Amino acid sequence: MKKFFVFAMAALALTFAGCKEGKTDANTDGIDSTQDTAAVVAAADADPAAAISALTEQIEAKDATAFQAALDKVKAQIQQLLANNPETAKTYLAKVQEFLKTNADKIKAFAGSNAAVSSAVAAFTDADTDKVLESIKAAVGVEEAAKGAVDAAKGQVDAAVDAAKGQVDAAKEKVDAAKEAVKAAPEAAKEAANKAANDAVDKAASDIKKGLGLN
Repeated sequence: MKKFFVFAMAALALTFAGCKEGKTDANTDGIDSTQDTAAVVAAADADPAAAISALTEQIEAKDATAFQAALDKVKAQIQQLLANNPETAKTYLAKVQEFLKTNADKIKAFAGSNAAVSSAVAAFTDADTDKVLESIKAAVGVEEAAKGAVDAAKGQVDAAVDAAKGQVDAAKEKVDAAKEAVKAAPEAAKEAANKAANDAVDKAASDIKKGLGLN
């Protein structure tokens, strides 16, 4: 009986040890499978499947305006990829081009009369991938130059406004000074009159003294 009890205790200890080891392995597996969230998001952005799905949805809905908006979003995504990974941008664009060419008839069926959509599609499909990438890259440069010109113009306008404000302030100071001068003028005239009267009195007194031979 005693031997059986010892054996049972040993078996129980081994069971607990096995459970503990299993939990450790499970936790380790969980840690190893953790992925960086930013990397996952970046990978999703580099996959054109979502863009193609959005384009497909608008083709089926026959919504030309929404389809063009989806194309604009594709262009913006390619511009972003170009800045970080040109090769990924090229792969992304190639898949979008293939989709647009495959569905060209469907697109023309509902948007053929829409000049804006036709132009947007042509911008993706009328040239090979490398040339389209160059045009998109050039468009980014034009947009940045335009933004720079707008910022510069805004700076000039702000400077002109500041200069005009300075002139207004200077004119206001002159007006205020003139008002003060007007206010002070009666006092000055009064002082001048008093002085002239005093001088006249003094002169008259002096003449009287001279006449009396007192000087």
